[in-house]
Amino acid sequence: MHVVSPLAVTLLIAAAASAESFVVPIDQMVSTIEMEICIGSSCDTDTSPATGFVAIELDSVDLPALIILHDMDIQATEELNHDISIPFGGFSDTISDLRLMYATPGIPTGPEPILAGAWTLYDVPVQPSGTFAYEATGLTCILMESYGLPCTDQRDLAEGGPTSIDQLQGTITVQGRVVTLEASGVIEEPLDPDNPGLGAITLTWFLHGEVYVPVPGDLDGDGDVDQADLGILLAAYGISDGGDCDGDGDTDQADLGILLANYGYGA
Repeated sequence: MHVVSPLAVTLLIAAAASAESFVVPIDQMVSTIEMEICIGSSCDTDTSPATGFVAIELDSVDLPALIILHDMDIQATEELNHDISIPFGGFSDTISDLRLMYATPGIPTGPEPILAGAWTLYDVPVQPSGTFAYEATGLTCILMESYGLPCTDQRDLAEGGPTSIDQLQGTITVQGRVVTLEASGVIEEPLDPDNPGLGAITLTWFLHGEVYVPVPGDLDGDGDVDQADLGILLAAYGISDGGDCDGDGDTDQADLGILLANYGYGA
């Protein structure tokens, strides 16, 4: 069990009032999810582009020193296929609709420090889903039957329940409030939990995404907080969410405080 460092606690307390939460979409042009399956010592690997999102919170977008994970949804855009040959036998499979979702929505992971742009989150809970269809032949089939497993089967990956990523690692860079997030992680599980000697599944992924994060109080989206934004907020005050700066669905004194705290940013 990872223990939150004193530095992270200090940063969290100091930054609580200015923390910013946002969603980073995953760029499937450069993001990948890879699955390796091994039967004994024989392995095969396949890779798919990855899409989805990562929802994070930073103590400050301009100078981030602390990261918290709120949600995550990683999806393979293509089927993954493996074909493993062993003497006098074989094993082939197809994994469809592979997906890794954050397993505890509403319960964040972190905080952890960002040091020189790098960060690590520990024991991240995830729920796999998808369809795993396989066929074993020859001696591989005989081996699986000796474990009480069918030679041909189709499984729902969600039935195995949640697992965890020991270390989700990555980097954060910011330029002009455009946040670039990169993250990678590994999950290794036995092919059959009741028979760990049969083989293993290893999931490895690399994620890349970027998003522009508006300054809290920048209600017209022009990159600064000025009189125009104040006018928008005052027109919506107590009436609508048109001046909502804190994401609670209304426009009130809390939103005015946020706007005034950032007044003059980018001017």
